[in-house]
Amino acid sequence: MVCSAASAPVGQGCRYRHPPNAYDTFQMPSAQPEMHISSPVMFADGRAKLEIRGSATGANFAWFRLEYGLGLYPSGWVQIGKDNHTPVTDGPLGEWDTTTLNGLYSLRLMVVRSDQRVDQAVVQVTLITPHHRWPSLIHRPGKPSARRRNRRWRYKPRPATHF
Repeated sequence: MVCSAASAPVGQGCRYRHPPNAYDTFQMPSAQPEMHISSPVMFADGRAKLEIRGSATGANFAWFRLEYGLGLYPSGWVQIGKDNHTPVTDGPLGEWDTTTLNGLYSLRLMVVRSDQRVDQAVVQVTLITPHHRWPSLIHRPGKPSARRRNRRWRYKPRPATHF
């Protein structure tokens, strides 16, 4: 049976014969030569301390700031270091200590001009803390679990109605 989600009866699923032929696209923002983040690159994995490299310069340069926020579209931003009043061309912009962070974060470079105009560049980074341990979701029969070392777990399947 081939059907669409819109034509499927309520409570009944459909099986598709072919995978989708169209996907959402993501276009990388074009880098401005006077203001950009060159490292880390978009959607890179990060660990511990990250060196942020790029350029923050141009006509009417006043100062620049580095900030980060949780997720693709953060509702709030946290400043990294202090405001920098020295222009940087293809060099280190700052260092970001990510040892306590896990997940997807947005990194923002803001360049403020002397006429109060603000330019910004944003990249997303996946942060992974090496010492963070996720609980094991798979239990091997006959081996004690991570939480209960003195007990043995037995898997009891539940009917699909419990999901």
